[in-house]
Amino acid sequence: MGLLDKAKEETNKYISPEDFLCFLSYRLDEPLKDVVSFLLYNRFDELVCEYYIDDHYRIYDYKNIGRKYKTSMLFNEIAKDGFLDYMLFYHRFYDEDLGNDELDLDYYEPIRMDFYYSLEQLQKLVFIKELNLPLEESNTLDYTIDDDHDNVIAKESKDNIRSIVFIDNSISEAERAKLEQDVINKYGESSQAHNFHKLITMASRGELPQQKTGFKSDKQIINELQEQVAQLTTYHNKAQDKVAELENQLAQSKAELADNSVDDEPTHHKSVGSMQALVTTLIKMAEYDKEDLADPYGELNKLIQAKAEVLGLSVKKDFIAKWLKKANDVL
Repeated sequence: MGLLDKAKEETNKYISPEDFLCFLSYRLDEPLKDVVSFLLYNRFDELVCEYYIDDHYRIYDYKNIGRKYKTSMLFNEIAKDGFLDYMLFYHRFYDEDLGNDELDLDYYEPIRMDFYYSLEQLQKLVFIKELNLPLEESNTLDYTIDDDHDNVIAKESKDNIRSIVFIDNSISEAERAKLEQDVINKYGESSQAHNFHKLITMASRGELPQQKTGFKSDKQIINELQEQVAQLTTYHNKAQDKVAELENQLAQSKAELADNSVDDEPTHHKSVGSMQALVTTLIKMAEYDKEDLADPYGELNKLIQAKAEVLGLSVKKDFIAKWLKKANDVL
């Protein structure tokens, strides 16, 4: 056991105002702005104690260090337009505008959220206790805040990394890059935190990767075959025979795709073998396996038939099932 492990464990008994508000919103399914109003109505800001945790895990009551209580000011700032708007202002101010004398602060007052609440004391507040919530779970969740309704969704975090995510489409690419570099510097490039940051950035741009929904387009199939040929040529000198075979299959595939009459079946045993190899290759490239081919009339059959109809091709399910079965025989 490390020298500071016990000290670190003590800090788990405290919760930040962000985590506290997000947890209440998530578990009660109420907008954050309403959560703040509920707390102010019950005089939470007058009853709660605030604590400061320094870099050495020492915990101080604000009364003992002469600090000004911040909860009332913070909650009233949040109540103006909601939690998300204020938090975006807060992070921009402390990340970019601190010391900017020309910044207009007539509307929002920046209040540094460097304090914590005691979980034990929170549970003793009657109106909090009546909610019957496991506040100790608040430190174990990742929170995402809806920018339309100030609602919170949450998931269990990985790698003991917790974060609150604000999707803001107004920042520049340079600012995005700086934020990403800050995450890398703090957690590492291969960390869960960095992966989560990239996912949120892609979501804000509308660039989330699409899940596998069916058969790939003809153009994608041809492009991927061409890329595979190039890779084999560059990196696998011993696979020249395979390269030639794939090039022949690619040429045959282009010729067959140019003809909408896809029900013309090859009859010569060599053509059948080539077609079987091509279909098997395309299915593996589409990341389907033997289990997906167990029923030749199943979901994969329907996906292929639907894709063919979109492309204006006429193909029967019996024709598809036949070649799926042949592909299954060699997988």
